[in-house]
Amino acid sequence: MIEGISLVNVAAGLWWRRLPQLVLLFATAFGLHLLGLNLSVRLGPDHQITATVVFVLAVLAEVGALVIMLWLCRPAGDEETALDVAALAIGPFLAVYALWGLVDDEVYALFAANIAVSGLGGTDEWSVNLQWLGFYLVLAMVAWALRQLVGLASRRRPARPLLLLGVILEGTWTFASALALLSGLGRVVDWVTSRAVWQGLSSAWYAILDALPDLRLPFDLTLPEALHALAEWVTLTLVPGVWAAVLLPLMWLALTAVVFGWREVDARTVAAGTLAEVAHERVSTRWRTGRWRSLLHRVGLLVTGDLRTKYLPVLHAFRLLWSTGPAFLAAYLVVATAVETARSWATLSLARLLGPRDPSLALASSWAEELAIGSIFTTFAIALYAAAGRRALGSAVTEGAAPADSGPVRPTDAPVR
Repeated sequence: MIEGISLVNVAAGLWWRRLPQLVLLFATAFGLHLLGLNLSVRLGPDHQITATVVFVLAVLAEVGALVIMLWLCRPAGDEETALDVAALAIGPFLAVYALWGLVDDEVYALFAANIAVSGLGGTDEWSVNLQWLGFYLVLAMVAWALRQLVGLASRRRPARPLLLLGVILEGTWTFASALALLSGLGRVVDWVTSRAVWQGLSSAWYAILDALPDLRLPFDLTLPEALHALAEWVTLTLVPGVWAAVLLPLMWLALTAVVFGWREVDARTVAAGTLAEVAHERVSTRWRTGRWRSLLHRVGLLVTGDLRTKYLPVLHAFRLLWSTGPAFLAAYLVVATAVETARSWATLSLARLLGPRDPSLALASSWAEELAIGSIFTTFAIALYAAAGRRALGSAVTEGAAPADSGPVRPTDAPVR
């Protein structure tokens, strides 16, 4: 209880001090996102490739703003610029978007925008074809390759425009990969559920339920009915609830730690090279010639560069969270859940306050409602993550989980100052 009250006080104070900047950033990103969605739709089915690129850039504006909003709440003494942090964090943030279904939300928003403009005439009239699995794979590979070239150029001649271009390409290849995964996963699910093995497993499950005795249990349920209800509750309520209410807030906290410049450096890894480098070095020793070994080593480092410098630190940051103790983590999860619950209540209350309206008027004004709700609750959530991140960093330094002078691992294409 005390931990939760303390966290809310710190978050509220940070939110109030940074409120003008946070709201300005949120509103700007919201406007760019809305403008991008509408421009993507207006381009129409005759310019689907351009419309898709505009859609991706609209999402990048929104996600990039979250990174910079967290950066604004960083602890004193962190000299990393917003572009430096965005270059490192935009990929992991988009990966979270993909894993927790937030990419689906963006797709649904695009669906709604297309329906509002083109009506229900069919997807042939839409500006974006989300079944283009091959296109999204090609877009991801091209953006990744260009990202490597920009990284090489910025190492030779550091420049802020190159770093900004690198951030855009980083976000483009990550989000395009997520769209390809979304498209491909839907096809895989359809294929698996249509197989005889799946149908057999489903039939076997119901055969087991039919074989159970009809014992009467509390709540007017029989044993088969209770077992079936339990299975549905676990798969449809418990697992999604833990995924959204526990793992997602913890992931935001880990991302916040990365934005704040924390990196864990393991002594054994320093002595032997990073885990990925060690693995590739072991593989390369199979080659007798030093030339092939060196080439394989360099290719391996290039391919795994993003994994080592951007994604592994996020996973390592989970170990940092444990230094705060279970009481603080529980309090943080309760407060984070309360903020999201309050957001839902505020959204419903605003809808009831406005009352029934003409559908076209309701659709036209929905963006203003989202902006008003987000300006309060999204900005406070950012302040909450920042307050909890500061506490986690303080605990790690105090308990020796991370060296006090540990600085961020700069992206390979970041300029040297």
